[in-house]
Amino acid sequence: RGAKAPHPFYEDEYFITIMFIRKLIIYNVAVSKPQPLKEACFTLNGCNKKHLASQTIEELLVEIGVIGPGVAVERNCQVVRQIDYSQTIIEEGDNIEVVRLVGGG
Repeated sequence: RGAKAPHPFYEDEYFITIMFIRKLIIYNVAVSKPQPLKEACFTLNGCNKKHLASQTIEELLVEIGVIGPGVAVERNCQVVRQIDYSQTIIEEGDNIEVVRLVGGG
């Protein structure tokens, strides 16, 4: 057996072959390779932390297990309203402070 000729791949694309049996038509469709997930760095309560780019405050709180009433979040010296947690995206270099209020005497 002879070796097959290499498929004309490009570095940033790969091809998917779609065949329709009834009409015997073959389509080669170029599809972009999935890009690796990008990470960003920020500070959480004074400690450096990495996260996936486009992570929201709400996702961060779920990740660290601090959700529910009595939680306050500050982003770059500005208090983030609880209603904005799901829309506030943590950006590279942000300084996030998370505190949980507790009662007692």
